[in-house]
Amino acid sequence: MKAIRNLLIGVILGAVIGWVLGFLRFPYIEKNLSFLLGFLASLAFVSFVLILLFVWKKNSLLVRWISKDPAVQNSNNARRTYAVIWILVSVFIVFGGLISSFLIYRQNQLFEIQTQRQDKRIQEQSELIESIRNGALLNVMNNIVDQMNDELNHNPKRILSDETIARIAALSYSFTPYYYVKGDSIASKKLSPERGELLLIICGMNIDSTSLDKIMEQSVFASALLRKADLQNAFLKGANLQGAELREANLEGVNLSGADLRSADLWGVNLKHASLISANLQSADLSWSDLNGASLSGANLNKTVAKSAQLRKTDLHLATLHRTNLSGSFLNEANLQGADMLSVIMIRTNLSNADLTRANLTTAALNESNLTDANLNGVIVSQRAWLTLLNDWRVLGATKISNRYQLIADTATLVARYHLSNR
Repeated sequence: MKAIRNLLIGVILGAVIGWVLGFLRFPYIEKNLSFLLGFLASLAFVSFVLILLFVWKKNSLLVRWISKDPAVQNSNNARRTYAVIWILVSVFIVFGGLISSFLIYRQNQLFEIQTQRQDKRIQEQSELIESIRNGALLNVMNNIVDQMNDELNHNPKRILSDETIARIAALSYSFTPYYYVKGDSIASKKLSPERGELLLIICGMNIDSTSLDKIMEQSVFASALLRKADLQNAFLKGANLQGAELREANLEGVNLSGADLRSADLWGVNLKHASLISANLQSADLSWSDLNGASLSGANLNKTVAKSAQLRKTDLHLATLHRTNLSGSFLNEANLQGADMLSVIMIRTNLSNADLTRANLTTAALNESNLTDANLNGVIVSQRAWLTLLNDWRVLGATKISNRYQLIADTATLVARYHLSNR
């Protein structure tokens, strides 16, 4: 009778404590999941110890709940009873371990989500601050533009003073790239709309080329946002446009000689008849761009992606194109004399009537390319059976090339090299 009374008291007290804790909603535990995990682990450990005590002391109530009293059982029934007890203990341990593992996994997941949200908020706030700071500099830019207009109106030669050029250069460095807001999302690349705007203003003011030369030399327009900008026939010689976004811009006839366009986004850009002599286009994206008639002599096109680009009658002599991707591009009648095309990718590239005299085609990929009537005299290759491989690569004009040229070993180098010579 006393045991039943104690059991009822325990149940009532447990219900009251549970109701109180539920009412209070454990505010500390909600904010500190590690405390909840520790509490549950402690509760599981205490429960496990109690079960072990019940087992070792052969608690009659537990044994009776599973089977008959072992005092009146035979030895087989007793062993079966304790086996069931140990199975229950093992199930409890496994079940407790699974729950603990799930809670720990869930805690880590929530912690990562919370960390990502905090990082995103911090990033958004930082970019907002940077945007506001750049916006405040727009007043400075307006003052400089007014000064430029005043000088140009009073100078028939359209020449700017060195002081004004220095102010323009300082302003360009003050504008820093940031993850600007693009619609309902943040841009994936740090860009500077302000630098792009400054460059457009400069190019639209009909400034003397000497002054423009100094501006481009002293200023920085890296990461400028110039998407779909109209810079036709602009003077950008030597400009620093590294990482700039010029996607779908109109750069027809532009002077970008010696310009730094590394990693620039030039997808779909109109560069017809543009001057890119000795320009650095390493790792730039020129896919679907129009470079017909452009001059890229001596340019650095290493690792550039120019898929499906138009390069008809383009001057690429002495240009470097290491691992450049020209797949699907049109290089009809292009000048590639002496071009270093080591490991260039030209899959399904049209090179008909192109001049490849003394070009380096070592380890170049030419699968399904069109080399009809191309000038290959002096072309350098590394495979002794290169002429035979043209058929395996399904190169158009392979038969005519094999009949016209022969491979001659280059004995002046330690590495095996061959060059094509007219028969």
